[in-house]
Amino acid sequence: MFNVTAECVALYISLIIGIAVSMNVIKWDYEKKMFVTCSFCIGVSSFSNILSAFFINNYGIVPVWVNYVATMLYFTFLLFTLAAFFAYFIYVIGRDDTVWKKRYANAIAIPLYVLLAVIYTTPFTKLLFSFDESGYVRGPMNKMTYIFMAYIAVLLAVAAFRNGRKTTFRVKLLVLFFPILSGAVMIVQFFESDILLTGTSALGPLLLMFLFISSNLVDIDSDTGFYGSKSFAESAEKRFRKGIPFCAILVSIDNKQELKDNFGSIKLRRIVTLAAAGIENVIPKTDCFRYSSAKFAFIVDSTDDEYVQGVIDKIDEALSKEYIYNNNAVDFKVSISTVNCPDQADNTDRLAELLEYGIQAAGKSKKTNIFRCDENAVRYIGRKKKITEILKRELSSDDNNFEIFYQPIYAVSEGRFRTAEALVRLNRTEIGPIYPDEFIPIAEEMGMIVRLGDIVLEKSCKFISELIKDGIDFDAISVNFSVHQIMRGDIVEKVTKMVQKYNIPPEKLRIEITESVIIDNFQYVKKMMTRLGDIGIKFYMDDFGTGYSNLSNMIELPFEYLKIDKSLVHSAEKSEKAYFILTFISQAFIKQNIKILTEGVETENQEKIVDTIGASYIQGFRFARPVNGDTAKEYFLGIRNDAI
Repeated sequence: MFNVTAECVALYISLIIGIAVSMNVIKWDYEKKMFVTCSFCIGVSSFSNILSAFFINNYGIVPVWVNYVATMLYFTFLLFTLAAFFAYFIYVIGRDDTVWKKRYANAIAIPLYVLLAVIYTTPFTKLLFSFDESGYVRGPMNKMTYIFMAYIAVLLAVAAFRNGRKTTFRVKLLVLFFPILSGAVMIVQFFESDILLTGTSALGPLLLMFLFISSNLVDIDSDTGFYGSKSFAESAEKRFRKGIPFCAILVSIDNKQELKDNFGSIKLRRIVTLAAAGIENVIPKTDCFRYSSAKFAFIVDSTDDEYVQGVIDKIDEALSKEYIYNNNAVDFKVSISTVNCPDQADNTDRLAELLEYGIQAAGKSKKTNIFRCDENAVRYIGRKKKITEILKRELSSDDNNFEIFYQPIYAVSEGRFRTAEALVRLNRTEIGPIYPDEFIPIAEEMGMIVRLGDIVLEKSCKFISELIKDGIDFDAISVNFSVHQIMRGDIVEKVTKMVQKYNIPPEKLRIEITESVIIDNFQYVKKMMTRLGDIGIKFYMDDFGTGYSNLSNMIELPFEYLKIDKSLVHSAEKSEKAYFILTFISQAFIKQNIKILTEGVETENQEKIVDTIGASYIQGFRFARPVNGDTAKEYFLGIRNDAI
C-alpha cells in the first residue's frame, strides 16, 4: 500500500502557486511561462502518481491495462517535469543566448527519448515495472528517474559554472539547490519506497523559483540577482540608525544608449547582467544593488580610503575588460561615484543627491571616470537644497521676489532699440542673489519650471501693458518658453488668457523656442505655433547654431525671426570658414523673409561682422545689458543708447 499524503500536499501547493502567478502576471515572458509550466507539471505529475497509487492499491478491482496506462502516464509526466525544470534553469543561466541553450537542450534530448521508449515498451519488456498475481512489481530500470535527475543536476552545475562571469552568484545558488533539495527527498524515497515523494522532491525547488521569479516582492532584481534600489535605501538607513560608517558606491553605464542601439532593448538586459556578474565576481562579499536600469550601487562597511579605493579599482577593472555576447565584443563606459557616510551624508536623501552629483561630475571629467565626494560637492548639494527650498517658497507666493529684467535689442535699420528679451532674476534672498544659470536648471529638475514660466509670462505681459499705457513706442517683448511649458496641453489657452487679462495686442508678445524643443515634438509644436500665430503671436527660433540646427524646421514652422547663437558669431570672428558659413546661412533666411537677430555681440569687431551678414537686430553687452523695467523704458524712449 502506497502512502500518498505528501503527494496530495505537493499537488495542492503547486497548483496554488501556479494559479497565483498566472493571475498576477501583467506581462508574460519566457521565464514566467516556464515557471508556470513547471508548477503545473508538478501538479499533473503528483496527480498521476496519486491516481496510479490508487489503482495499484486496488489492483484486484482495477483492470491490469488501466494500471499500466496510469503508471506509464505517471512516469511520462515525471520526465516532462524534470525536463521543464531543466529548461527553466538553463534559461535563467543563459537568458537569451539561443545557441548556448540549444546545446544543452540537445544534451538531454536523447536520454529523454530513450526513457520515453522504455516507458512505452514496458508492457512488453517489463523493464520499468510489471504486474503479477501479487500486484505491482518494480523492474530492473525502475530507478531510472533517479539517474535522469542526477544527470540533469550535473548538466546544470556544469552550465552554471562554465557560464562563469555571465552568471551571478545568486543564480548559481538557485541552480545548485535544485539537485540538493530534490536529492534529499529522493534519498528518503529510495529507502522508504512505500511513501510517494515525487511531487515533494520538486516542490522545494519550485518554492525557491517562486521567490526568484517574484523578486519584485522581496526587492531582488531577477536579471542580475542583485537587491533592488529600495533595499539600497533600507540598508543605508539601517546603517545610519546604528551609526555604522560605510561607503556607498554608484556605478553608471554611460554608453547604455549606444549598447541599446547596437543590440536592442531586450538584449540590453542580458548585457547589463554581464556587467553585474563581472562586478560580483571581483567583490563577492560586498552588498550589491540594482540601482536603476543601467546603474549599480554597492555598500562597503568601511570608509578607509585605501580599502575603498581598492574596491573601486576592482569594479573599474572588471568593467574595463572586453566582454563577449553572441560572439560580439561589448565594451562598457562607466562613471563611478562614492560617498562616505555619515561624514558626507547623514541621511538617504542627501546620499542619493551626492551619488548622482558624483556620477554627473565623473561623466563630465576628461581626466577620470571616478568621482570621490569632497567638501565642494557637499557644499554644492547643500546650496542646491537651499535653493530648492527658496524656489518652492517663492513659486507658491503671489508676492514673490522674482524680478524680470529686460535686455534691449537694437534694430539696425532704425538705429534704436525696438524690442527686448525678458530674463528672470532672483536677487533678493537670504543667501544673496541667485543667478539664472543656477536656479533654472534646479527648477527644471524639480518640476518647477512650468510655474516659473507662468510667472515670467504674466510679469512680461504686465510690463507690456505698462509700456502701452505710458505711450512708449516699441515693437515687442520676447519670452523664452521651456519644453515643459510648450508640451503641456493648455499652453495656447494660457497665453491667450494672459493677453486678454492685460488687454495687450498679441503682436506685442513674442515667444522664443529652442530647436531642442522641436526635434521630438515637431507636429505638436507646429500645431501650437499655428494656433498662437492665428491670434497674432510671433516666434523666434532661439539659439540657432547649437544642437542640430535643422534648416527644414525653420522652413516648415512659422518662425519670423532667427536668433543666431553667440557661439557662431564668436567663431566667425576667429575663422574665415565660420564667417562664410554664417553669411551663407543668414542670406538664405533673409531671402525667405526671415529676419536675423544675432546674440552675444560684445566687441566692435563682432558688431562689424553682424553688420556685414545683414542682421536686422543685434543683442549683446556691447549694445545693452539686462536692466530693470524702468531702465528698459529709457532705452525704448531713446534716453539711453549704449550703442552710440
